[in-house]
Amino acid sequence: MGDKLPIDCISWRVMPSSNKDNVWDYIQRKFDVPIILRDFVMKDLDQKWRSWKFDLRTMFFTPYQKAQQHFACSDRRVVEDQWKKLVQIWYSEEFKKRSETNKQNKSKHTFFYCAGSKSFADIYHDEFLKTGAILDRGDLFIRTRMKKAGGPVNDESAAMIDKIRDIKLTQQSTTSSSIASVGDTYEQVMGRDRTGRIRGIGTGPTPKSLWGSRSEQKLR
Repeated sequence: MGDKLPIDCISWRVMPSSNKDNVWDYIQRKFDVPIILRDFVMKDLDQKWRSWKFDLRTMFFTPYQKAQQHFACSDRRVVEDQWKKLVQIWYSEEFKKRSETNKQNKSKHTFFYCAGSKSFADIYHDEFLKTGAILDRGDLFIRTRMKKAGGPVNDESAAMIDKIRDIKLTQQSTTSSSIASVGDTYEQVMGRDRTGRIRGIGTGPTPKSLWGSRSEQKLR
């Protein structure tokens, strides 16, 4: 997939739209995937793309940081020029600072994700295929904060789950084609989304891409 989703992009956000469009076209030629799932397929690809880079770093970079061997990657699926650029990115001060910031932010999390390697997109897609149901991010929060043995992963998650369920019980049931919306159950419990970010569904769409700017929302 190196020709479609190059590993030397700094992040998924700066991956050219043309690359994402080409991959989506390729997937649609192979599988019957409804257009409504495009955003979540992209999220899933984002996670798999990052996991792939992490695996490469673990196997071919970290063990050889003190040598020059890490400039060679024996995995034949990797494009050589892309690998060399990726190594340079990993050595950059910008990457090191970002990694440290991510570690610090992760240590502050209280609502621990406990769905294993399954992404939000995987969970959403599986439920859609099984039942035709469209989950919202409140549903996703509940499903990803419950232990396999049953019960919330911790007290903080339990409190949020109770609030989400209480709101869902008191609100009139509606059918929506969107996983997230302004003022939805998740936002009522967790607070308003910041500009440029939608919480609870992984990386991917921004508030503006899903429901427009705040001024546009007021006109609806």
